[in-house]
Amino acid sequence: MTQAQALDILKLGYNAFITGPAGSGKTFLLNSYINYLKRDDAKLSARLLSA
Repeated sequence: MTQAQALDILKLGYNAFITGPAGSGKTFLLNSYINYLKRDDAKLSARLLSA
């Protein structure tokens, strides 16, 4: 599975067990997902404030 596929699974709201050897990109994947959640939360907050 690629990092992009794993990130898509996380974005869909599914649980995932992330494992792999050192240097395989686990932290990069999780940081990408966290940044996605922060951007999505900001958009949601803006929508709620304008409602």
